[in-house]
Amino acid sequence: LMRDLAGCGGPAFHVLIADYEPGWRHCALAVLPALRAASKGRHPCEGDSVDCVVGDVTLPAAHPTNAAVSSRVGEMEMFVFSYVLAENLQALEAGGLGLVQDILLCARLSAMVLILDSTHRLLPSIAARAASLG
Repeated sequence: LMRDLAGCGGPAFHVLIADYEPGWRHCALAVLPALRAASKGRHPCEGDSVDCVVGDVTLPAAHPTNAAVSSRVGEMEMFVFSYVLAENLQALEAGGLGLVQDILLCARLSAMVLILDSTHRLLPSIAARAASLG
């Protein structure tokens, strides 16, 4: 929970934020300095990292746009899709779930997928695809 509410206890976290819009980069990179400031010098949050790369959820992992994401999928413990699937519903349905499908194929077995979206319309397709992969 935000590294024990900015006490920065526990293991370090490494966050990779992938977004098609590079304009979000400055917001994403502000997270770690804000966390360090909230700790008020008690704990420097050493070892934590936040990186922001370009990625497109509608394209497969093999697409050059997703190179920075696909090269790290096997290392990740959690994938969060936040208000991106509904926005891209038609493209995802037409393209076989794009990057989502490839994450289901390549992620470690213990990885979690958290979907935060305004509609559940794509969830049955994602669940069926995940089930078909075992």
